[in-house]
Order: sequence, then structure tokens, then C-alpha cells
Amino acid sequence: MALRLGEARSSASLRAVSAGTEASSSAQAVRSLKVDHGTAECREGNLALITAPDGTTYALNDRAEDAGYPDIDPLRVTGDSGDKVSLGSLLSRTMKLCPASG
Repeated sequence: MALRLGEARSSASLRAVSAGTEASSSAQAVRSLKVDHGTAECREGNLALITAPDGTTYALNDRAEDAGYPDIDPLRVTGDSGDKVSLGSLLSRTMKLCPASG
């Protein structure tokens, strides 16, 4: 996983930067959003967030929403069935950036 220079260690670019599973997983995560790239991160308290290209940071989980970050819904893609495309893959990858509690 690639980290952007100058960012906290808990941030990872969603742009596919390597070959194989990581790249296809990144592409899948981006396809669930209306933006072509962003930065996913986990902040203290297990706040799962994504920062869009315009600089707006959105909540990926309830903890982040409870902390005051706006809901990710405006960035979510609607699938063929009319339902929003799942963010499960993106949230799972983002939560892996969180430090293990214990």
C-alpha cells in the first residue's frame, strides 16, 4: 500500500498505485464513489474518513458521523437496481488503517 509523503501513517491513497490485488481493490473502492480519487484514513477513535478531491472530508462510519463529519451519501454511486453501491470494500480497507486496539 502506498502512503503519500507528508501525510500521517494512517492515510492511504485510493488511487491504484501497485499491481495485483491491491490495484484491483483500489479500483473497486473508487467505483463505488462519484469521484475518481481520494484519500481514505482512520483518525483517532476509529473514525473512518475519505477526503474528496475538493478537500471535503466525509464520514465512512457512524463514529465519524457522530464526530461531526458529513455523510458520504452525496459521493455514492447508484447501481443499476437503483440502490447505492456498497461501500463495504472501501470501509474494510479504511478500517485496516486503524491502529489495533488492545
